[in-house]
Amino acid sequence: MTAYQSDTVKGFFNIGAPYGATAGDYMADTNQEDEKVPFIQQLLDSPFILLFIGVMVPMVVYTLWGVIDILMIPVAK
Repeated sequence: MTAYQSDTVKGFFNIGAPYGATAGDYMADTNQEDEKVPFIQQLLDSPFILLFIGVMVPMVVYTLWGVIDILMIPVAK
């Protein structure tokens, strides 16, 4: 691969940053290892947990709704 191709690929994947900039150029001087990641951020960063919640919540709600609806049917005489 030539130098031109390498620079083109590097610039292509570095969208939103000036040409040749890396993620380390924008990092703050604070030590990020000491910061605790909030629970909500951990939840929203995990697509599998979001998928699980997105499937389970409607399933539980509609199941409970169905059971309550069946229990509300008057008894036949």
